[in-house]
Amino acid sequence: MKKLVVFVLMVILITSVFIVQLSAQNVVRRDFLETGNHTFTYNERFPAMIEVYVLGAGGGGQGGHSKAYQQGLGTRTEHGTGASGGGGAAAYIRVNATSSVTFNITVGAGGAGSARHNRGVGGSWESASPGSAGGDTTVRFGSTTITAQGGRGGAVSGAQSVVGGAGGRAGTAPGGHAGWASESGSNGSDGRHNADLRVSNRGGNAGRITGNGTESSFGGGTGHTNSVGVQRGGGGGGGYGNEAGTAGGHGRVLIIITPLSPSEDIGVVINGVRWATRNVDHRSFASRPEDSGSYMYMWDGEMGGTPERNGLGPLMGNYAWETYVRILGWGSYHRGEVWRPENDPSPPGWRLPTEHEIRSLLDKDKVSSEWMTLNGVQGRRYTDIATGATIFLPAAGKISYDVRTASGIPMNYFLNEKNEAGYYWSSSTNTGPNANDFTAYALWFNRNEEYATNWDQYKTFMYFIRPVWATADTSVRPGRPYINVPAQTATSNQIQVNWPAVTGADRYNVYFSTSSSNTRNMTLAGTVTGTSFTHTGLRSGTQYYYSVTALNRSGESDYSAVAVRDTLGN
Repeated sequence: MKKLVVFVLMVILITSVFIVQLSAQNVVRRDFLETGNHTFTYNERFPAMIEVYVLGAGGGGQGGHSKAYQQGLGTRTEHGTGASGGGGAAAYIRVNATSSVTFNITVGAGGAGSARHNRGVGGSWESASPGSAGGDTTVRFGSTTITAQGGRGGAVSGAQSVVGGAGGRAGTAPGGHAGWASESGSNGSDGRHNADLRVSNRGGNAGRITGNGTESSFGGGTGHTNSVGVQRGGGGGGGYGNEAGTAGGHGRVLIIITPLSPSEDIGVVINGVRWATRNVDHRSFASRPEDSGSYMYMWDGEMGGTPERNGLGPLMGNYAWETYVRILGWGSYHRGEVWRPENDPSPPGWRLPTEHEIRSLLDKDKVSSEWMTLNGVQGRRYTDIATGATIFLPAAGKISYDVRTASGIPMNYFLNEKNEAGYYWSSSTNTGPNANDFTAYALWFNRNEEYATNWDQYKTFMYFIRPVWATADTSVRPGRPYINVPAQTATSNQIQVNWPAVTGADRYNVYFSTSSSNTRNMTLAGTVTGTSFTHTGLRSGTQYYYSVTALNRSGESDYSAVAVRDTLGN
């Protein structure tokens, strides 16, 4: 028995080792160290997480200088140290890929050090020419470009300049990417003229990326010193006296691609909201962006599925639907105003979108959409205008019914509008003056139109789900709020302004005007952390214009649409 247990443990151990090794082999790692242009295409396993690390080249050091002076019947010579070059910047980005990706790469070359400069008797001292700037390192793929600036060469133009070269500047996120980091290179040390003494000629260090992604540390190469040669991305050292300046370190690109399991998705940001790139299946994702998923859901439904999945034949006609819907609990529906979290079928870390988040896809100033075919599946592609980030929603249709049994249970369920229209639930039910408890908001689109609507979106229908990131993503500006000024909230001297919460926002600015709907002419009325603002001390019988913006650490959103409300007259 003991031998059997030991054998089983050995099998498990060997199997575990094999799985780990297989997983490691699936990760693609490409390191580009040669300067110049490169092209690399990944077309293996999808979805995949792509990590790109980029390092700019270091600037070259300035050559040393010397000056001869008349001294009695002879001459004396004083030596000076040239300025050192700045270190290159470092940058990192993480994105999700669902299809083939081609990378166009340029690795920057380290800046050359300049030659020494000697000046004879007569005239003023002169420094050597500046060192050359390090080359920028750039990676382009899809609509994304990431650049790490090279360090500047030691000194600037001028006959007596010995100012250390500036480090390459940190970049800014190329819009809509949560997985982003950047750090500037440090400046090179200043030189010194006529010191006749070697001073520190340390080149600037390269920027360093730590705590981001797979690599624990990337970049951070040291600049040239008197005793240590330059490392990758570091600045070249300044020369002393008759010495030339040393060259800066070359740049580098590291690309790591990790295939994701069906339950993983890092999403893309569209108009400030991070959307998954695939539909929900059940606590996991569909295999590809164009796959509808094998589960459909009633609003707040604890269970979902398709008739084929439950062994009930094709999605057409009148099958044993009464039995089917009783299994799913379709004889009733949730009458509450919120899709209960325990019934949310999204994978861990994701949730259903709100009505506001669905509407953010329809903001024509920020998002473009087009009807298209992806691998034989029709649907709509939504593109963030500023960043080029995209998601594809398949036109997977819906399951609805056209009759009920005598007991009131929906009957004759069928799938309709497949490849003609898309139906995607939000977590928001119908509210407002005409509220009811049997419809909820959904995204609906076809070839020609698209709406966020609750009209005829009955909770007993079965739709698909495209989730959003469950926590606020403050690495991008929040989306534009949707303002609401209910008529019943106005009095003779105050007006209440309301709006739905915006994903990623931590506060809101409320602006107003009494003379114009142009937001440029509006005045800040107040800043709040909630989603309601009461404007007090107003004139009676006066028309007021309002607009709201959302804010977080990454900036302020665009203005909401302008709402107009009059205070009551005396």
